[in-house]
Amino acid sequence: MGENNKNIENENELVVEGHGNVADSISKFFSNDFVNENAIFFPAMHGTFSEDGTIQGFFDIMDLTYVGNNVLSSAVCMDKGTANDVFAGNGILQPEYYLVTKYEFDKNKDLQIKNIIEKIGEASFVKPCNAGSSVGVTKVTKKKKLNPLLLRLLNMIIEF
Repeated sequence: MGENNKNIENENELVVEGHGNVADSISKFFSNDFVNENAIFFPAMHGTFSEDGTIQGFFDIMDLTYVGNNVLSSAVCMDKGTANDVFAGNGILQPEYYLVTKYEFDKNKDLQIKNIIEKIGEASFVKPCNAGSSVGVTKVTKKKKLNPLLLRLLNMIIEF
């Protein structure tokens, strides 16, 4: 083992507990000897701020080594609409999809529902495009359920 490595006697030695606000927790984390030039971070986190490139960007800014995707690939894949467009542009086969924004839906709900049914069919799966991999995934089998469901899911989307 290298001179900066130490034997871990108990798995709890690997856990740094958060206390108080985020700034205090981060400060406490970096004041520990836990972070050294041999530290490698495994961001085993789910959802916004972890799958979307935010934590990867933080690690990059802090010049910390981590495993997994980089900022760009995380950000692209977090937004399923963007990811689908990238896949399609690169000839990667995928199920049919139809992307509707909250603005488009609010502007003309009937047209958007008509477009969804024409492209995908009345039975489909819907989800917010940037709310995590499984958040809001819902099976729809009847046209009349699309309107209220889409309205609820579109309110979950973070639009920029």
